[in-house]
Amino acid sequence: MELGNDEAYHYQYTVHPDWSYFDHPPMLMWVASTGRALCGGWLHPLSLRLGFMLLFAGSTWVLFDWTSRWFGEQAGFYAALAINLTAYYAAAAGAFVLPDGPFLFFALLTMRALCEALFRAERSTLAWVWVGLACAGAMASKYHGILLPLGTVFYVLVTPAAWRILRTPGPYLAAVLGALGLTPVLIWNAQHDWASFAFQGSRAVGAQLSPAGLAAMLIGPIGYLLPWIWLPLVVVLFSRLRRFRNLEGLERFLVCLALVPLSLFFCVSCVRPILPHWPLIGFVPLFPLVGAQWAANAERDPKLVRRWVAFMAGSLIVIASLFVCQARFGVVNFPIA
Repeated sequence: MELGNDEAYHYQYTVHPDWSYFDHPPMLMWVASTGRALCGGWLHPLSLRLGFMLLFAGSTWVLFDWTSRWFGEQAGFYAALAINLTAYYAAAAGAFVLPDGPFLFFALLTMRALCEALFRAERSTLAWVWVGLACAGAMASKYHGILLPLGTVFYVLVTPAAWRILRTPGPYLAAVLGALGLTPVLIWNAQHDWASFAFQGSRAVGAQLSPAGLAAMLIGPIGYLLPWIWLPLVVVLFSRLRRFRNLEGLERFLVCLALVPLSLFFCVSCVRPILPHWPLIGFVPLFPLVGAQWAANAERDPKLVRRWVAFMAGSLIVIASLFVCQARFGVVNFPIA
């Protein structure tokens, strides 16, 4: 497939390397340039997309490894499978020149490192160093990166048993390291009258009810994740919310990581139009829980789960094939507004 309009725009980043850019941090440029460098400077959609494809392979492995460490290898397999059966991550962010691919990779690394630091090595400064480095990568990928520390702070605030970590140096060191990921953004904005922050801030503030924003928030993720992935994610979220007071440890933390972005973008969508993929980061912490649920289902009825997985995989292949045919051959002529 040819480059999409967003990809063609992002290609310009590689031609004009800079500290940051008007609407995105610099990671997008670094990954696209690396893919082209790996291909000996060859300019082609494949070379520009290569780094993003490799990072999505890395995201699959990180999600598998993270989930396996807490819920077992079967759960890790199903969690990794689930994210590979979504339309947006597997067929768009995981293959195209978009900031969401690198952001997914570093966000998963951050969540994995946070689980280690919070629940297995809370007094280990080294564990928090890994948190900070991973978070710096997320911050340099997309402005949504700020939601990861915010979700962690929310977890600590609503969990008295976690307050003791505030008396250790690790979280503060992680915060400093994570903030380094914003340094290129701050340098560029200081040189350009803080244009990025003014632009992004204007997209989140409004005074009138926005039906289009609410529709994008409520319906968009269904299409981007596909209904058969979206529904299990929502079910595991609400099943934990009903007993949130009794939740402990990892599950409580994952729910907090999900609640912060989903709540924030719901509030923004009430007063401003949003893009359907903005709230998707709120679903990512729920994939390990879905993996664990599917693994339990597979033990009870393996034949049913195999058939369900075959249906989901087949559906994604059909949808992707139709999309490619439309993009390549224009089978359906849509009216131009």
